[in-house]
Amino acid sequence: MVRPYRERRAVLEDLFAREGLGALFTLCPNTTDRATAQDWLDPAWGEVGLKVSLRIPY
Repeated sequence: MVRPYRERRAVLEDLFAREGLGALFTLCPNTTDRATAQDWLDPAWGEVGLKVSLRIPY
C-alpha cells in the first residue's frame, strides 16, 4: 500500500535533517498555504530560475 504524501514527505525531511543532505540532493519547498504558493508562481521568480512542480492529490 502506498503511504500518504504527508508521511512520505516527513520521512524525506527527516532524512535530509539527519544526514545533512545537500549539494546533489534538493528537497523542494512545500506548502499548503495558497498565498505562499501564489508568491512562488509570481513571474518575477522566473528571473532567478525557479522551477515549479505541482503535485495533484489523487
